[in-house]
Amino acid sequence: MITWNVDFVAETGLPSDSLIKRVTSRLKKKQVNLEHRIVATPTEKVLGAYELFSLPALLLFDGDGALIQRFTGKFSIETDVRPVVEAEVAKRKKMQPKSP
Repeated sequence: MITWNVDFVAETGLPSDSLIKRVTSRLKKKQVNLEHRIVATPTEKVLGAYELFSLPALLLFDGDGALIQRFTGKFSIETDVRPVVEAEVAKRKKMQPKSP
C-alpha cells in the first residue's frame, strides 16, 4: 500500500520540512508498513483533477489505479476507511491464483 500526502507552503509550493518530519514520525510510531510519498504537484491541481472541493479528503485506489472510494469532510480511519481497505485486501486475496 502506498499513501500520498498533498500539503504545501504557499510561498514555496513545496511541503514544509515540519510536515515531512511529522508524517514520517507518525508512520514510524504507529509501525505502519507502507510506502508514503509527499506529492510534488500543487494542492490546487490535485484537488481539481479529482474534483475535490474540501479537505480533509482521502481517496482509495486499487493496485491498478482505479478509484475505489472517496472520503471527504468528516470521516474516521477506523470506522469508515479501514473496513473498505480490509474488504479490498480480502477481495484481492481471493483473486490470486492458489499455489499448487
